[in-house]
Amino acid sequence: MGAVRGAQVEHAVRASRNEGGGSGGEDEEAAVVRKQRARLAVMLVLWMVSSLVSLFYSKHALSASGVSDDFFAVWLLLCSTVYGAIWTLVLRVQPLQRLSQRQLKAVVPLSAAYLVKEVLKYGSLGRISVNLFNTIRSLAPIFSALLEFIAFKHVPPARVMTTMIPVVFGVTLTSVEEIKGASANDAAMLLVSVQGLLASACSTGINSGQNIYSKLLFGRDKIDPQSLQVYLSAISFSMAVVAYSVLELYRGFGAASNEHFGSRFLTQLQSYHVSRAQVVVLLLAGLLNFASSQLAFVTLNRISPLSYSVANIFKRVLVPVIAVGVLHEHLTPINLVGVLLSIAGIFLYERATRSYKMSRAYAAKTEGPDLLPATATAAVPTKKMRAETYEENLL
Repeated sequence: MGAVRGAQVEHAVRASRNEGGGSGGEDEEAAVVRKQRARLAVMLVLWMVSSLVSLFYSKHALSASGVSDDFFAVWLLLCSTVYGAIWTLVLRVQPLQRLSQRQLKAVVPLSAAYLVKEVLKYGSLGRISVNLFNTIRSLAPIFSALLEFIAFKHVPPARVMTTMIPVVFGVTLTSVEEIKGASANDAAMLLVSVQGLLASACSTGINSGQNIYSKLLFGRDKIDPQSLQVYLSAISFSMAVVAYSVLELYRGFGAASNEHFGSRFLTQLQSYHVSRAQVVVLLLAGLLNFASSQLAFVTLNRISPLSYSVANIFKRVLVPVIAVGVLHEHLTPINLVGVLLSIAGIFLYERATRSYKMSRAYAAKTEGPDLLPATATAAVPTKKMRAETYEENLL
């Protein structure tokens, strides 16, 4: 993508030089560059705004709609499927890529993990504050390093590992402080907070594993991100309906005393307890979630990793500010220190990772071409080869 955009810009610059020449060509070149930068800046701002609005509106919708968090997660999967079908099949803004049989077999287990991750994600968001939810997601690099070691026996360099220390301290401080505040109010709230904390950590870990799995599976036979989101949402929603229908049949279909997910899900769909206002809230939450995902895919394909890292860190800084100003969440000094430590750790981790990748790229150029033989593309990749492929695509 970057090479294509660079070639397009270079072609436009050359054309402007040939036509105008001299200072006129330089002025047109500067205008092209300014337009490109302005367009990317607008897309970056839209992505950040949509991401923040989707996060906070989902928190609001969980309480305003009156539905359970598991119902809400499955509802968003349904919305992503419907909106994605409209986006790709009706409006044809982004054509839906057809999957081969091999790709479909790879997407199915990925969809199962995606379903569990989404249920845990919104289960945690409904139980803990947005601030703690956002802070726990800073553990993603640690989960990635742990999974990388388990799968490939590969340990990141020490300079990368040490940047994870402030992340661990920051998340620990914030978590302990929130659990302490919950236990002071009610013992039941303590259990709810612990459940939310564990659900958020598990969701983050599954998301890290899902990213690794995606990079390994689709490294050669890629699926475009927009189509992948539609397929994941559709298959995950189908899995949820089948699983909970079987569970409902097993426990007694339609039993009024049943309070598990299956009967709640069917009751909320079939009864009139969901008002028009609640339907509007749920539809808007689904639309915001889908729009945020699409903007993320489009934007991240156009900006550099450095720009993404800076924007992501800036977004993490904005979350506690908005949480306090809009949702009136209480932020103690210890919470603030924990948030700042986790943000600083993520910043240092991004810098260390970029530096490590640049040094590897420089070493590869100075030491010679890729050491893999030309026939390696036709062979079954070994664990070492898969580890090297993942490491090259990491972040």
